Amino acid sequence: MRSKLFTVLMLMWVVGTTQTFGQTQSDAILGEWLSAKKDTRFLIYKQGSMYFGRILWGSGATTKDSKNPDSKLQSRDLAGLTMLNNFAFGGDNT
Repeated sequence: MRSKLFTVLMLMWVVGTTQTFGQTQSDAILGEWLSAKKDTRFLIYKQGSMYFGRILWGSGATTKDSKNPDSKLQSRDLAGLTMLNNFAFGGDNT
């Protein structure tokens, strides 16, 4: 789970350091992304001025939130779960 989050954050950094034609620098991260192992697909989206990341699907070792410290949430599906919340573009590729 941590490696997937790290992968998403690294993708956000890499994409954020390049400017795509027709997009603002801050919105270059928007869209669907595959994890490094290509076993999970994420959606990075924007609401207002904040950025979020949701798991669309995954075929990794676990499909449940089994490592969640809240035992009530351990049986929920990871697909559809928003993992990145309230990220803001800070300028200068951050």
